[in-house]
Amino acid sequence: MSSNSGNEFDLMTFRLAYLQAIAKAWKDEDFRDKLVPNYPKSTKSGSSQQNLNKTTDAMPLLKEFGFTSPWNIELNIIYNEQGPVWKPLDTAGWIGPNDKIIIFFPNKPADDQATEALAAYYKLFPSYLGRAVSSKEMPHAERVDPNKISGGQALSVRLINSADFLDFGGINLRAVALGWKESAFLNELIPNDDPTHQDSPLIPPKDTDSTPVLSKYLSFNNPWNFEIEYRFCPDFRWEPSQSSEETNDEGKKKPNEVKYEWKNVPKNIVQLYFPQKPSDASIHPIALTSYNSTGTEYPFTCN
Repeated sequence: MSSNSGNEFDLMTFRLAYLQAIAKAWKDEDFRDKLVPNYPKSTKSGSSQQNLNKTTDAMPLLKEFGFTSPWNIELNIIYNEQGPVWKPLDTAGWIGPNDKIIIFFPNKPADDQATEALAAYYKLFPSYLGRAVSSKEMPHAERVDPNKISGGQALSVRLINSADFLDFGGINLRAVALGWKESAFLNELIPNDDPTHQDSPLIPPKDTDSTPVLSKYLSFNNPWNFEIEYRFCPDFRWEPSQSSEETNDEGKKKPNEVKYEWKNVPKNIVQLYFPQKPSDASIHPIALTSYNSTGTEYPFTCN
């Protein structure tokens, strides 16, 4: 199996596990609150309380449905009052805000280290999913059987174009290189008031989609219905890892060679909006299959 077809299989099995998680969350409030930690909670007075900023990595919860992530990413599933909402009469399906990819921008290394640092960064992030975990590193990873979906519902999955992920990996690499060199580009890509951001390890920019900036400077055409957001991560730095002491042919010690590596590497984040449960339970199977019915522009959410 080629790497592309392997990526497509991983994405499809993720989608199947994610749909099973949605189906369970619609029935099980305790599970829903774990999957979507900012979901509004009812109070004794009948009103609701919501912690808008509360998130957690939902990827481990998908192990229940046989999926162990091969990627180095964090999955945040978030409630948004704007949806997605099932409105088949008004829109012939689901409507809601676009999901989001959050990419953490590495600190600029010294000029004489930049080329090596950029190559090492690309090894870590050949796509925004991060470095894939090999089968040797994850020997007992379970996969979802497409023929065994909860509730017996048939869930169609169109082919996912994994080449788009690798293509964007190249765009992201160019964005990092350009951001290290051109402050004007970086200020547009991450328009924060304070470009140093020393007060917080992971700092969100002003609410913005960086896609137009990537299009303007790098001719990027976003193939997904996702927003792409870049954030600074001050601790994500190119730093010395170790010194090696070697001897030459005459047995004399060579000068110590300082090796560098990326330290405090963060996980990029895939942020998905939780599809709100239709009030009529009898149409849940139809709504869920509709949520899964579109193709490559929704590689994760199927929305």
